Amino acid sequence: MEPNPISAAPTDDLSPIEDAAVAARLAAWLPEFPTRDPFVLLQLRHLVVESIRLDRLFNEEEARRRSEIVRARTCWETDRRLEVERIAAKLHRNPSRRRAELLATSEGCRWMIREWTLLREPLSRGEAWDERRSSHALDLLGISGLHREGASRRFLCDGSPERLLALIDENIADLQYRVERLLEPAEQDQRDLTLRGLTLSFDPETQALRRTIAGCERRFLALVKLLMPYRRSSSEPRATSERPERATPPPRSPSWPTSPASRPQSSESVRFHPPQPTPDAPNRPRTNETERRSSRTGVAPASDSAGSGNRRERRRAAALARKAGR
Repeated sequence: MEPNPISAAPTDDLSPIEDAAVAARLAAWLPEFPTRDPFVLLQLRHLVVESIRLDRLFNEEEARRRSEIVRARTCWETDRRLEVERIAAKLHRNPSRRRAELLATSEGCRWMIREWTLLREPLSRGEAWDERRSSHALDLLGISGLHREGASRRFLCDGSPERLLALIDENIADLQYRVERLLEPAEQDQRDLTLRGLTLSFDPETQALRRTIAGCERRFLALVKLLMPYRRSSSEPRATSERPERATPPPRSPSWPTSPASRPQSSESVRFHPPQPTPDAPNRPRTNETERRSSRTGVAPASDSAGSGNRRERRRAAALARKAGR
């Protein structure tokens, strides 16, 4: 006896609870596919497994969204400060990139303002910078080690305290303008969207989850496209003994017009009805045929009442008229 392809299909990384959900959903979807081809049944099993996996991933994404709502309400500034500290710890490795990341947030700009203020203190006391302070200032300016030999004189002004103070004040003013006019309004809007559950963060874990969801959706849609030709069409009868219930007509609206002439007609009731002869508008024969008969027999065409009353008598009268004319 050959094994059932449905039970032989692997369940991948599903938990026992998800295995039970796979069995229940498979039993619900199986009547839609009347074929018993092992290949189709195996692909149907994979389709159900992907749908259960998508449900789990969507639930995980929703849990992350709720967690971000709570953190945005309680510790928004703390999370931003922690992210800035992680970026600042790598500033000396890649100054240009890390400086751009710091400039993208208001907390990063505040961190740079604090660092420039600390570098300004020895200069205000008349002390010169040592090698470490000069290197840190070049890191804050985003200058990497490859270009520091020529940039040291241009940006650090040959160690002149007055020019260095002017450089620091200019950078602090630019950062304060960036924080107050640009970044704080944008971050406030972002926080409002997060509190409403409309955004997700771009941390590595969330990005990995989104990539997993995208791959699972691609596999699910490919299986749907593969199995659609084998699905039972809506016109085919289903294996059920229940008799379909007759749809009850909607109740008549009290504002429906009572006059038959004023009622709107549906597309099914609008049919072609041939015109009926009336006394006011007699149904005369065609003009050319009437003139031909009257010119040949000399008899005027009969009225509509005589023609509709007894056609045989009309033909007999026309035959007698032809004999009399001969």
